Amino acid sequence: MRNLLSILLLLLCLSLSAQIFIEKPYGPNANGVFDSSISFGDIDGDNDLDMVFIGNIDPGASSGIYLNVDNEFVVSDENIFEPLTSGSVQTFDSDNDGDLDVLFTGSNAISVPTADLYFNNGDGTFIKSVNPDLVGVQFSSSAVDDVDNDGDLDFIILGFDGNTATTNLYLNDGNGQYSISPNNNFIPADDGSLAFADVDDDGDNDVIISGWDVQSIPRTNLYINNGEGVFSLESNSQFGGVLRSSILPLDVDADLDLDFIISGATAGAHTTRVYINNSGIFTEQVSPFADIANGDLKASDVDLDGDLDVLLSGNEFNSIIAQSVLYMNDGSGGFEQSPSEIIDGFILGQSEFVDYDQDGDQDLFIIGLNQDLLAINKLYENNSVLSSNNNLSHSETVDFKAFPNRIQVGQKIILDVEINKSAKSQIQIFDVQGKMYGVMPLDLKEGNFKYSIDAPLDSGEYFINLNSDNFNATVKITVLN
Repeated sequence: MRNLLSILLLLLCLSLSAQIFIEKPYGPNANGVFDSSISFGDIDGDNDLDMVFIGNIDPGASSGIYLNVDNEFVVSDENIFEPLTSGSVQTFDSDNDGDLDVLFTGSNAISVPTADLYFNNGDGTFIKSVNPDLVGVQFSSSAVDDVDNDGDLDFIILGFDGNTATTNLYLNDGNGQYSISPNNNFIPADDGSLAFADVDDDGDNDVIISGWDVQSIPRTNLYINNGEGVFSLESNSQFGGVLRSSILPLDVDADLDLDFIISGATAGAHTTRVYINNSGIFTEQVSPFADIANGDLKASDVDLDGDLDVLLSGNEFNSIIAQSVLYMNDGSGGFEQSPSEIIDGFILGQSEFVDYDQDGDQDLFIIGLNQDLLAINKLYENNSVLSSNNNLSHSETVDFKAFPNRIQVGQKIILDVEINKSAKSQIQIFDVQGKMYGVMPLDLKEGNFKYSIDAPLDSGEYFINLNSDNFNATVKITVLN
């Protein structure tokens, strides 16, 4: 009996330790929201991550800011944003003044298609910009990137303008004033999604667009950037057309280029397809993921093993039951559903991985309609064990740290390595999508040494991997503007 009890206790401990995400009540929990979008950034300049949202909160459209105050979220009193639903929200520095502005699209309280840009005064208060070229849209999606490599951020918006589907590329004059590009060669689309990704590894971001076209036919098109913000259709890759879709650029097969996972609706089906990149040409492969639509796709290294896992949310065809499924990456292109995670399924919403409490792991926020068709706004805290030095994986032969683990763009990274046996190794730097930014051989000697890396990294989160035949260690750093 004692042995049986010990085994049961061991199994219980293993089961508990395997669960990564634990739901945590937080301020906005009571305000469920659907037909919604969220974006995170340091809105008020206090060095933590706040949330901006739009969506439908009974009895109608809404928008606002939740400020992060000591890892608790409170409603900001500074809200001049127009209430919106069925749209998108992006936080980025549009006018190059060092703070985060906000771009909204969607349907307002009287169902008028809308697109507005608000300038941040630097303290989390805003003023509405005058951008007459912005075309109001609903059932919309947006994405931000410096498409023409001129040092400021541009964006693409797709959606329904009240008469027809539209897709517009807006170029920034450097001061947050936008005009439609004269090379606006994209398929008009609404009720879809888009994503930037450097698929041909030439240093600029290309764009993939999905949704209804003007003839109500689902489309998915990839456009290649020439480096100056001029895009051309990549006609050698055949993507299945989808709407109510989500697109995830990800190095699925671990060959150091970006592939695509795309979920969405087609005529008579919901699908989740995987497209593998072969020198910029994409071919479909068998998908390990559930066939769903109306949800979201996101990736993060949730278990801190150095590769990116996938969260897929939505509903199956002919079913209103929402689901969220976490697929764990085995590091070589294989994904397996995690049986231990209990995460609310949702449709008509969004998920975001973000380290809101700055403890070095990625927490999860979800909004939308859950499996009971109730509006939700939930936080799942990542329960992974992580030391303060952001050491994500380690071995008995090496102790590996990076400091500071939050640096400014252009600042050098100092690596502190302690090893009990000399080894020939290498350092690799990856972003959160799995793209490699550099490889450096390193001849390690027994003892404790510090190494300086001068890596030209843009703002974002990166993994630094130190490996040899005998060990593999990874740390995460955050690069700030």
